[in-house]
Amino acid sequence: YYKRSLEIEPENANTLGNYANFLTDIRHEHDKAEEYYKRSLEIEPDNANLLGNYAGFLLSQGRVDKGFEYLDKAFKLCYRDEVELECQFYMYAHSKDDNKQKDSLTKIKELIESDVKSPHWNLDNNVNRAIKDGHPEPEFLKALAKVITDELDVKELDKFDVWNKL
Repeated sequence: YYKRSLEIEPENANTLGNYANFLTDIRHEHDKAEEYYKRSLEIEPDNANLLGNYAGFLLSQGRVDKGFEYLDKAFKLCYRDEVELECQFYMYAHSKDDNKQKDSLTKIKELIESDVKSPHWNLDNNVNRAIKDGHPEPEFLKALAKVITDELDVKELDKFDVWNKL
C-alpha cells in the first residue's frame, strides 16, 4: 500500500516517513528505511515528527551523535505533545547524561499524567539498543515504553523508584 501510495504521490513526506518506519520496524530493512527517512526530510526538513522518527531510527542503530543532532532539531520544532513524548523518550533512553535523563523523565511524567500516549508506536528497537548500551534502568525502560504505547497501565510505573522520586 505504501508503494502504491508513493506511485500516486511520490513527494508525500508523511507517506515516505511512514514507509521508512515500516521498513525498519517490520521488514528490518534499515538501509532502505534510511533512504526513505532522508527523502521525507528533503521534502519537509522542518517537520518535527519526521525529524523525531529519523532521530529514533539513528539512535536505535547506535548512531548516537547524529541521532541527537536530529533529536535537537525535532525538539526545537515540536508542535504536538505526542511528538514531544517520543523525543523525550529517545533522550531518556539514549542519553548518558544523568541531568538530561532526569529532565526528560520529568517531562515524560508530566505528559503521561496529562494523558498523552502514542498507541501503536514501536519503541522496541530503541529499548533494545538502550539496554544493549547499558541503560541504568532496563526493566523500567521496558515498562515506560509500554505505558507510552498504551500497552500497560501507568500505575505499573509506581513499582519503580526512579518514577516515584520525580
